[in-house]
Amino acid sequence: MPLHDYECDGCGSVFEDVLQKFHDAPLKKCSECGKNKLRRMLSGGIHVSIKNSSTIGGLADRNTKANKSELQEMQHKKNEGKPSVDKPWHHSNATATNKEINTMTSKQKSNYIMGGGK
Repeated sequence: MPLHDYECDGCGSVFEDVLQKFHDAPLKKCSECGKNKLRRMLSGGIHVSIKNSSTIGGLADRNTKANKSELQEMQHKKNEGKPSVDKPWHHSNATATNKEINTMTSKQKSNYIMGGGK
């Protein structure tokens, strides 16, 4: 429920943080002087209450984590049976070690690479 501030134009009394529901009509009668000269003032802050004492940031974090796990699961299902994107094509077919590649001539290296690591 929001909090409102009121001021009486009759006596100058100020009432801060009056708890009212959104659909409640504004107060009119001043409790100090009894005149119907009470007006709602604009306040600088917005007061919002969330059930279960959760914060907006906590709710956002929870939603983000849930969405990330769902996205990862969908991505995993989408990539099933496909070659891994983490390794280039030549790593899946290559059989030579780094030591063997380093002893090859430039032409041998070229043939090895162009032949798909065979």
